[in-house]
Amino acid sequence: MRTRFERARRLLPSNVATLVSNLNISVNWLGRGPWFWYRAQVEGGRQYRIMNAMTGERKPAFDHERIATGVSSLVDCTIASTALELTELDFDDDNILYGFSTLGSRIRIAGANVAEIAYRGEESISISPDRSVEVFFRDYNLFVRDRKSGSERRLTVDGSADHPYAPSEARTEQVSQKLRGTRTPPDVVWSPNSDHIITYRSREDGLRTEQLAQYVTADRVPRIHSYKLPRAGDALVPVLDLVAIQIRTGKVTNLGQTTDTLLSLMRANSAWWSLDGKVAYFCSVERGIRNANVWGVDVATGEKHEILSEFEHYGLQIGLPELFHVGGHAVGDGGFLWFSQRDGWGHLYLYGLTSPGRTVQLTSGAWNVREVCHVDEKTRHVYFLGSGREPGRDPVACLLYRLSLENTRIELITDEPGDHQVSFSPAGDCYVHTFSAPDVPPITTARNVQNDREHVVEVADITKLTALGWRPPERLVLKSADGAFDLSALLTRPSNFDPSARYPLVVAVYPGPQLRNVPSSFPVPGARGAGLYNDAALAELGFVVLRVDGRGTPDRSRSFLDLAAQSYSQDPHLEDQAAAVRQVGDLFDYVDTTRVGIFGHSGGGYESLRAMLLYPDVFHVSVSSAGNHDSRDYLWEWGESYFGLPIDSRWERQSNIDKLDALKGKLLLIIPGMDDNVHPALSYRVVDELVRLDKDFELLVLPNCNHLMIDVTAKDGEGTGPFEHPYFVCKRWDFLVRHLLNENLAM
Repeated sequence: MRTRFERARRLLPSNVATLVSNLNISVNWLGRGPWFWYRAQVEGGRQYRIMNAMTGERKPAFDHERIATGVSSLVDCTIASTALELTELDFDDDNILYGFSTLGSRIRIAGANVAEIAYRGEESISISPDRSVEVFFRDYNLFVRDRKSGSERRLTVDGSADHPYAPSEARTEQVSQKLRGTRTPPDVVWSPNSDHIITYRSREDGLRTEQLAQYVTADRVPRIHSYKLPRAGDALVPVLDLVAIQIRTGKVTNLGQTTDTLLSLMRANSAWWSLDGKVAYFCSVERGIRNANVWGVDVATGEKHEILSEFEHYGLQIGLPELFHVGGHAVGDGGFLWFSQRDGWGHLYLYGLTSPGRTVQLTSGAWNVREVCHVDEKTRHVYFLGSGREPGRDPVACLLYRLSLENTRIELITDEPGDHQVSFSPAGDCYVHTFSAPDVPPITTARNVQNDREHVVEVADITKLTALGWRPPERLVLKSADGAFDLSALLTRPSNFDPSARYPLVVAVYPGPQLRNVPSSFPVPGARGAGLYNDAALAELGFVVLRVDGRGTPDRSRSFLDLAAQSYSQDPHLEDQAAAVRQVGDLFDYVDTTRVGIFGHSGGGYESLRAMLLYPDVFHVSVSSAGNHDSRDYLWEWGESYFGLPIDSRWERQSNIDKLDALKGKLLLIIPGMDDNVHPALSYRVVDELVRLDKDFELLVLPNCNHLMIDVTAKDGEGTGPFEHPYFVCKRWDFLVRHLLNENLAM
C-alpha cells in the first residue's frame, strides 16, 4: 500500500501542477490591436509574453531579470525572474508598464526604474475600456481612480452597511474573504466609450444573519463571524437598485430593480450598453427566476421602455451565459441577441430595439448555442460557440461557428477534435483559440479572421506527467435509467491496470444542475476538470473510478435539465448513477459491483449521502463532504431557482435528513468548520439525527477550512489553495481503502 499511496500522492492536482505546462493560456488583449499578453510556464517558473495574433511575432513582455531586481529591492527580499507574480499588465501612451504583484501593490516601470505607486491593496478593481481609470470599492461606496496619476474621488456617497454598492454583501464566501484579506471586484458594466458604468445599490436591511463559530484562532480565543445570507423561503432577499453613473460628473440615472441572483451583472450578462453608450439595457428577474424582462433606459433623459418579457416554468437559465449584446447596428436601426430555451434547446433570437415586435430566431435544431464570442458589425456575422450540432461528437464539447445575420447561414470554423475555447480581439480581426479533450492536451493558436492564417501560441507539455504512468480516462456513452438519453461518462483505471483482476468501483458524483461533472476538455490543476486528477490518484490505490453526467445537468436539452426541478430533488441524476454502476459492471469483467463507493462535495456531498439512502444495495461506502442536505436551509437563490416557490410539502422530498433511517453502509461525513457557503449546520443536523437513530458513522471536522476545503487562516503552504487541503483528500482515501479494499492506508 505504501507504493500505491506514493503513486496516488504524485497525481494529486497540487503535484501535477509542477509536472505540466501551458495547459491554460489566459489571453489579455492590449488595447484594440492584435497584441495580447499571457503567462507562459517555463523551466523554473513563469514568463510573461506578448504576441501579435496577426503576424505571430512573440517576445518577452519585459526584461524579467531587471524587473525582478527592482521588485526585490522594493520588498527587501530576493525574487527570481521566473517567480514574478503579475496579474495585470498594461502599456500606456508613454510606454510605461503597470502590473499588480502578489504583494497587492501597483508596480510602475519606466526605463531602468522600478517604483511602487503609493496606494496598496486595491487589487479588486474594474478598469475602463480605454484603460484610463479604474473603479474600486471602499466603505460600501464606489470610487474612481486615474490610473496614471493615482488621484481618486468618490463616485457614490449613499452606500451603507445595509445598502452597499456592488458587489452585494449578502453573498457566499464573505467570512473567507475577510479572513484571507481578499475582496470581490466591483460589479460594474462599462459603456464602450468609458463614460458610464452600470452598477447597483443592494437593499439588505432586515436580511437573515448567519453566524460561524471559529474555535481555533491564533490567540486561542474563539470568535463568532456574522454575515447576511437569506435562505429559501425567507420573507426578505436582496433587491438591487440598478443605476447608470457618469464617470466624469457622477450623474446618476436610475434604471430599475431586480432580485439579486448571486450572479454578478458581468457573469450573468444581464446588463449591457448600446454601441454609442447612450442607452443602458438590463434584465430584471423575479424570485425563482421564472420571469425576466429586458428594459432600455436613455441615460440622458431617463426615458425607459420594456423590450421583451420571457417566462420559463422551471426557471430561466440566467447566467449560463444567456444574454449577448449585438449593438445598435445589428439590424438597420438597432437590435440585440437574446438567448432562450423556449423551443427546448438553447438558441439565439434577434430583437429589434425600435420595433420591439420584430423577433427573428437565428439558430434552431437539437443542439445548443453556448457562448457568443464576437459580433462583426461590418460583415454582419456572429461568432459563437455551440455544442451538439455535429454528429458523432461529444454532445457538450464546444466548436466555433459563424452565423450570418442576413440569411442565418451557419458555418463551422474550428473542426479539430475536442472542446474549443476562443478569445476574440476587441477589434474582432483575430482571435486566440485553444482546443483539447480529456485525452488530448491543449494546443493554443492565434488566427486571422480574414484568411484563417494560424500561428502557434503554446503547446501543452505533459511529458513529465505521462512519465509517471498517468493515463487519460476512457470516454463511455451510457444510458439513462429510463433508456431515453445517452449519458457522457469517464472511467479512470490505475496505471498498473490488470484486466484479469477485480477492482472496486468508486463513483465521483456532482449532480448540478448548474455544472457538469464530466469535462470535455483536458484537466487543468486548480481549475477546470481538476477532479480527473483526483480520480487518477484514487485509482492508483486500487480502484476504478467513474463519473457520469446524469439527467438534470446542463448543456443538453431543456427536457434533460428540467427533470431535476420536476422531481423536486436531483433523484433522476442519482437514479442514473445507480444505472451506470450496473452498466459498467456488465461491460467490464474487472469491475466488482459488490464493492461500490461514492464520494462528492457540496451538491455532491448531498448526493453521495443520498445514494446510500435510496440505493443501499448499489452503493456500500460513502464519503460526503459539505453537503447541502436540505435546500430549505440553504441559499434562497439555489432552491428557489430550481424547485420554485412556494416552499411547501413538495420540498420535503429533497431532504436527506428525513431519510437517514435507511442508512445501511459505511458513511464518513466531513464538515469544513468555516463553510460560509453551505453552513456547517446542515451537516450537523445529519449528525444529530444519525445519533438519535443510533447509526454507525464516522465524522471529520476541519475547523478552519471553508467550502473549497481551503484553510482560511493559513498564509503559506498546504491547504491554502487553490487545491483542496491534503488531509481532507487523504482521509477520503483512507475511508474508501479500509472499507472497499480491507486495507489500511499508509499516510
